[in-house]
Amino acid sequence: MFRSSEQFEKQFRWEVDRWVFRFRQRGTPVEVTELERDRLIARHVERSRIMTRAWFAGVFAACFVVGIALRFEGTKNLIMASYFGMAVVLALGLHYWADQAVTLHLRKRLPIGEKLGFLGAWMMRAEVTAWPRLLLGYATVLPAAYLIFGLPADQFGKGERWVSGAVVLLVAVMLTFMVAIKLLVDWRERRRTALRQALDEARDLRLD
Repeated sequence: MFRSSEQFEKQFRWEVDRWVFRFRQRGTPVEVTELERDRLIARHVERSRIMTRAWFAGVFAACFVVGIALRFEGTKNLIMASYFGMAVVLALGLHYWADQAVTLHLRKRLPIGEKLGFLGAWMMRAEVTAWPRLLLGYATVLPAAYLIFGLPADQFGKGERWVSGAVVLLVAVMLTFMVAIKLLVDWRERRRTALRQALDEARDLRLD
């Protein structure tokens, strides 16, 4: 639910000759300065810390509220439901304040381009996803698949094996698709680097 600082920072990218902000990495791009980017990331980190402290305080408060509610047999369910309802609303509000509200003014600026399509969004995610993370994903999926399809049938309830298998298969397909996109992105980057080097060499030859 909560966006990490790393994911928040990935919304800012250096494109061609300027910093660009894309909401959730796929929104319409708007131009930002490097100083503005650094200030917004610092603000997000500061607000995230406050949100984390509030979350821990909420956990301790929940224990206190449950202890009090148990003393009132007739209204304990109402007290607990009211508290947890307010806690959810507060958590959502803090999340918005620490994440989306930080960049709200950027999303109101005049965009300099269009939203990324489905494939463009995946390519953007693949470009910032490290290979170790993808390999870790396979290292998690493969043992899970072995447990699901390797254990005896009596270890599962009716339909549990097939539901679990469908979930693991879906994750494996998404990982494989991400790997394919990652290979395409890496090939494109190598191609661009080679063309850039060839262009630099041609310019040097013309100067000589």
